[in-house]
Amino acid sequence: MGWNIESTYPLWLAPLAALIAIGAGWWVYYRKQDDGILPRRLKPLLMFLRASSLFLIAMLIISPWMKKKNQVPEKPTFLIAMDNSRSMFAGEDSLDSYAIVSQQINTLEESLAKQYDVQRLLFGQSVRTGEEPDFTDQQTNFEDLFKNLTRLYGNRSVQGLMIISDGAYNRGLEPS
Repeated sequence: MGWNIESTYPLWLAPLAALIAIGAGWWVYYRKQDDGILPRRLKPLLMFLRASSLFLIAMLIISPWMKKKNQVPEKPTFLIAMDNSRSMFAGEDSLDSYAIVSQQINTLEESLAKQYDVQRLLFGQSVRTGEEPDFTDQQTNFEDLFKNLTRLYGNRSVQGLMIISDGAYNRGLEPS
C-alpha cells in the first residue's frame, strides 16, 4: 500500500513551472531600480503572491493527483470446467470412466491447491460453480462458458483453464 503522484503531463514540468513562476515574480518587481511606487517591504510579499499564483496556475494545467494503491496478494486462479451434458458419459463403461476422471480431477485439484485457488465449473445449459457433475444437462454450450468466464474471472489472475468435455456441442458458436 502506498501513495503515488501521477499526472496527465510529465511531472518534471512542476519544478520547471516553479522556476518560471519565481523568475516572473522577480522580473516584475526587481528587474529595475526602485522607482518609489511600492514600499520596499511590500515587494517580497507581492513577488511571493505572484509566483505562488503563477505556480498554482501551472499546476492546474499539469493536473497532478495522488493515487493510493492497495495491493492485496492473492493466489492466482486455476479453473477446471467440466461438461455436464448427457453425452459426456453415455457409453457402456461410463461409470468406470467417470470414477477414473473424477479421481484424477480430485488429485489434480489437491496438487494445484498449494499454488492456486482452484475453482470448479460445470457447463451445459448454464454455467455453475462448485457442484459435482450429474450429467443431466440436455445441451452443451461452449459460447456461454466463455462469456461467463470473461464475466466472472475477467479481472482476476487466471493462470490456467482445463476444459473436460467430449467435444460435442449443440448450442452456441463452434468452440474452436
